[in-house]
Amino acid sequence: WGKYDKALGYYLDALKVMKETNNAFGSAVAYMNIGNLHYYYREDYNLALQYYTKGYELFKELKNIPAQISALKNIGLVHHNLKEYEKAINIFDEALLLANDIGDKSGKASVLNQLGLAYLRLGKQNEALRNCEESLEINLASGNLQETGYTYSNIAIIYGEMRNYDQSISFHLMSIDIYSKISAKKEESDSYLQVSKIFEKIGDLDNALKSYKNGVEIKDSLFNEKSNKQISELETKYKTQEKEKELAKQDAQIARQDAQILKEQSFRYFAYVAIGFILLLTFVFYNRYRLKKKANIELEARNYEIMEQKTEIEAQRDEIERQRDVVTSQKRAITDSITYASRIQKAILPQHSLIKSIVPESFILYMPRDIVSGDYYWASKFGDEVIIAAADCTGHGVPGGFLSMLGVTFLHEIVNKMEKLDAAEILNQLRTNVMTSLHQTGREKETKDGMDIALCIINKKTHKVQYAGAYNPLVIIREKSGGTPYEQARIIESDTHILSEVKADKMPIAIHIRKTKVPFIRHDIQLQKGDKLYIFSDGYVDQFGGAKGRKFMSKAFKKLLLELQDKTMSEQKETLHKTIVEWMGNYEQIDDILIVGMEL
Repeated sequence: WGKYDKALGYYLDALKVMKETNNAFGSAVAYMNIGNLHYYYREDYNLALQYYTKGYELFKELKNIPAQISALKNIGLVHHNLKEYEKAINIFDEALLLANDIGDKSGKASVLNQLGLAYLRLGKQNEALRNCEESLEINLASGNLQETGYTYSNIAIIYGEMRNYDQSISFHLMSIDIYSKISAKKEESDSYLQVSKIFEKIGDLDNALKSYKNGVEIKDSLFNEKSNKQISELETKYKTQEKEKELAKQDAQIARQDAQILKEQSFRYFAYVAIGFILLLTFVFYNRYRLKKKANIELEARNYEIMEQKTEIEAQRDEIERQRDVVTSQKRAITDSITYASRIQKAILPQHSLIKSIVPESFILYMPRDIVSGDYYWASKFGDEVIIAAADCTGHGVPGGFLSMLGVTFLHEIVNKMEKLDAAEILNQLRTNVMTSLHQTGREKETKDGMDIALCIINKKTHKVQYAGAYNPLVIIREKSGGTPYEQARIIESDTHILSEVKADKMPIAIHIRKTKVPFIRHDIQLQKGDKLYIFSDGYVDQFGGAKGRKFMSKAFKKLLLELQDKTMSEQKETLHKTIVEWMGNYEQIDDILIVGMEL
């Protein structure tokens, strides 16, 4: 009704009650409602951010992941409206990770839409399009017409920014078709007005005018509907007030009649009460005698029932103890089996002594989350060339462990058959083998399991390195006096060193939308003596901890690597391990951690 101060008062009263009754979930919901009021109606984004953050922290304590996703999306939208697009993207990425963890496709689609718009504001049109297309695929599969129309509209805007006007018009028209079907008139009007501008840009003034007229007509009809509704509400309110006045008159007349009747009946009631009181005393004395006799009989029956219950409870206790022993025995057997699987996994992975013999100045920080790990490393030597890989399989624990052993086996097989080593071709063949083994054809509901990997082939004679990656990048650090290691990389500098991050291809070793036949890219880099190389999984940077319970993040990880350059490789490993353990504190490790460091 537009009475925002009154709404805020009720929300604050509700929050007070929730806190007094220690209702954490209710408090979180109240925080989110107050945040919505400041965001949508008052447009006080900073105040909205404070309340959204409080709500999110309570949902996190309660481990309510769907609510966390919703809260993170709201926080990301605030940063988006404050034009803090990088912050918004980080928040949306965090929400996307949670949605993937619990398989929340609807939440994932909604977050991907917001990610696309944030990337568009940063001028990253391809990233924006990729996220919105992934959202569209989920919405089409679920049949969510409202979200599908919204996503069509976003994709149309992105194509408009890219000056691909034909595609922009096509997606605008698809969004209009959906909005028309579900009677979303405001959105239909907005899409008509947007496509009118596109037609005008390409010089199609006839269609531009038609689209503009359609948009304005729908907008006018919305205004008329709203006006008619307000008039109807005023008429109803007037009729209700008149009816209430008439009822008040009738109530007053009835009250006068009731008073007269009450006066006449008062005397009769007094006589009845006196007679009733005498009868009541008689009944009470008789009832006491009857109840005492009944209580004695029930007491004897209760004593017998208590003895039977005691016998039954003792039998139940014995059964619970027996079941507990069975569960304990089963748990021990399962744990023993997983521990044995861990020994097999460790036996398959290369020994640290083998890697040290190939690259003396190196380290491997390997911290499985469970007994067996979904992260794995692999190394081999062919003449002057050394192959080093670090991979992260889907999941962790036993499922990840099976995939890791499959990956190690395939790498041995692929490399042993190659006459000339090629990093990109190794990943192409590895992807084919994984898809074949897991029967991945791209059909709906089939497994999408696979792995991310960074693979390097180092020629120790020429100091040249080949690198190819599936999501996992390569980091090279060199002293400033030696110049930039790789011009195409993302550069970060300290006072003494330069860090180059060579980006991986954004596709996994598995089936992938539209990219299964796209080959991996090989990067050839000339190294210098003293250069340090790092490949790793995402477990270290994604770990929650610190004072605010946030992720360690990639930026802090790269800064830490730059700070470690005066240390030996073994000292770097020790510092990296100590830092992440202190960061985690009382938080649980959420994923396997793997970092491989090498110095030429």
